[in-house]
Amino acid sequence: MPSIIEINDLSFSYVRGSGEKTLRDINVEIGEGEFVLLAGRSGSGKSTLLRCINGLIPHRYYGTYEGEVYVKDLLVSEADLSHLSQVVGTVMQEVDKQLIGATVEDDIAFGPCNLNLPLEVVRQRVDEALKLMRISHLRDRELHALSGGEKQRVAIAGIMAMNPEIFLFDEPLANLDSDGVRSFTDAVSILRSLGKTIIVAEHRTDILAKMDLDRVMVIEKGELLE
Repeated sequence: MPSIIEINDLSFSYVRGSGEKTLRDINVEIGEGEFVLLAGRSGSGKSTLLRCINGLIPHRYYGTYEGEVYVKDLLVSEADLSHLSQVVGTVMQEVDKQLIGATVEDDIAFGPCNLNLPLEVVRQRVDEALKLMRISHLRDRELHALSGGEKQRVAIAGIMAMNPEIFLFDEPLANLDSDGVRSFTDAVSILRSLGKTIIVAEHRTDILAKMDLDRVMVIEKGELLE
């Protein structure tokens, strides 16, 4: 399958100049539609690698950056973040931090509205995302009244409304109970059926190992072990 992510000789340190590297000489390609588990202990570099893929590094987090990251032929270090967000979507560990609307519908509509799409297109994308994530019944609910699993589904729906090809998940199971975990695995199955490329950074590998993974990558002290 053709590569959608290509990382060449990537190293990064959050300290400018000298300093211990959080990532060391990462080289990897990920194909279109792959479902990848990025495993590793806390502090191993999982979140940093995701930030290098979605462009938060080097555009929001600064430090010493070496190497190249390509996402769908875009050189991440030179691409505009708004452009990258249409290709790569990220669900954060603390999902509350990325939910900004008053209601579920408002939150999902926020991304496509920022793309200056016609209102009718925004409505269509919101409707589709609600249906795909099976949360149409939550459309008018206020975000603060949702469970952890429901909030995560809203966050995923908000990204789906942007229609990216790549979905990144940073420790998605951290704050979920058993119902939330089932909701997450179901949501990932939906994304898989749509042919999306999925990378899940997670240390609770026992749950992800039961899913239909294409590959497991292990990161340890900033080095990628496959």
